[in-house]
Amino acid sequence: MKIIDKKIKSISVINQPDRNQPPQYEVTPIPEILNAKRYKITPPETVSKNALYIIVTDDGERVLELFLMSKDVSINSYLITIARLISATFRTQINPTYSIQELIESQSVSGYFHKGTYYNSIMHHIGSIILGRINELKRLSTIGDVDEADQNQPPERCVNCVE
Repeated sequence: MKIIDKKIKSISVINQPDRNQPPQYEVTPIPEILNAKRYKITPPETVSKNALYIIVTDDGERVLELFLMSKDVSINSYLITIARLISATFRTQINPTYSIQELIESQSVSGYFHKGTYYNSIMHHIGSIILGRINELKRLSTIGDVDEADQNQPPERCVNCVE
């Protein structure tokens, strides 16, 4: 901490950012038609009485938007806020897995098992689903493009027959 002994005569801003400068990241435009995958979470009644629906939209290469819905009116505003924040990170060039990891690491008093997997909270469950979809898209993109001509060709021999 620096102590100022003299009287302040004037104040000026050094290195003022240029307001006409473009932002440091670019926002990905959302196409008119997207792929979507819907997930349904049914946590135990001790956690929530209603099911939670997660819709993850993508353009085939990366996740672009997230929608969270529930019949529970008391948490809808929280779900909408979380969905908007995460969707904003998806549409920028920033790596979205950081915010997803924060969801996964969220702790709660009421954890639960769902299909053999333990989740610390509903946010942990949501983050795991989103991260799973991101990883699924990465796997699909590494497979490569299949030409339509290759796709329509019959196999050279029957895979059930032994020659």
